[in-house]
Amino acid sequence: MWFTYQINIVYSLAGKHIFQKEYPHCYKVIRCALPDWQKFSAEFLPELLPVLPWLGDIVEIDRSWRQIQQEKSGSSAGSVPQRLAVNPYLEIVEAHWQGLPEMLAGGEVEIVEGQDYVAVYAVEGSDKPVLHSLTDHQLLALKIVAEQLDIQEIAAETETTVAALHSLLERAVADGLLLAPRSKISRPAQSAVRSDDTKSSSRYSVAEVFTLQWHLTQACDLHCRHCYDRNSSTCLTLQQGREVLQQLYRFCSRHHVTGQISFTGGADYCHQSSCLFSGKPGGAAAA
Repeated sequence: MWFTYQINIVYSLAGKHIFQKEYPHCYKVIRCALPDWQKFSAEFLPELLPVLPWLGDIVEIDRSWRQIQQEKSGSSAGSVPQRLAVNPYLEIVEAHWQGLPEMLAGGEVEIVEGQDYVAVYAVEGSDKPVLHSLTDHQLLALKIVAEQLDIQEIAAETETTVAALHSLLERAVADGLLLAPRSKISRPAQSAVRSDDTKSSSRYSVAEVFTLQWHLTQACDLHCRHCYDRNSSTCLTLQQGREVLQQLYRFCSRHHVTGQISFTGGADYCHQSSCLFSGKPGGAAAA
């Protein structure tokens, strides 16, 4: 097979040291499989295949990581993207066996034949590869960003919610698969909170969440004596309410922040269009 030929070349020309460097996971697996590793030679590879039929997938994982290392060494320090982006140091290996990332991490897992998409990537501050099997949700998050799909259209077509799709993207950012731009809502440098703790200072000078406090309605079925607001302002219509939500959505998208709403009143459940802000179909979660 092609990968046995490739390993033969590396092993024959450079020896075990370079083989270990070029194929670290392959080296680890072969060494564990052979009782006497010191007697190993490249000619043994065909004999190993019946014992390690997934060796070809591991070779692909190592090749992907080596390619990432080469790209990192030839590029300058990573810049913050202007929009949500796929990690530039990410490779996806289409494996024919399942459970390989867990096994390579030292876990006791049964390797079974079956299609698996293995993410091989680098994260900031670490020289070690990150390996894990991609879930359907992670694949969807990568597809949305790579193809610049409109999540509102996806939500409408799949009868899910925009909030649920945003959660997928946020988890992919937390996992390092996606890179997020910085929030555009921040204090001017001269008015930023002074602190010797950079992390603490950033916390108070940059907003990751934008909160809209929405006085939804004056309608109320109570008559509290301490109520401070008894004016008779007009409630928004259902269509006007939807437009407010769209404006909030566009604002948060442009400024790279997570949006949330704090409803006040009156009693919001007395609003004639309160279903707009519920989790029901057509409500705020769907909008």
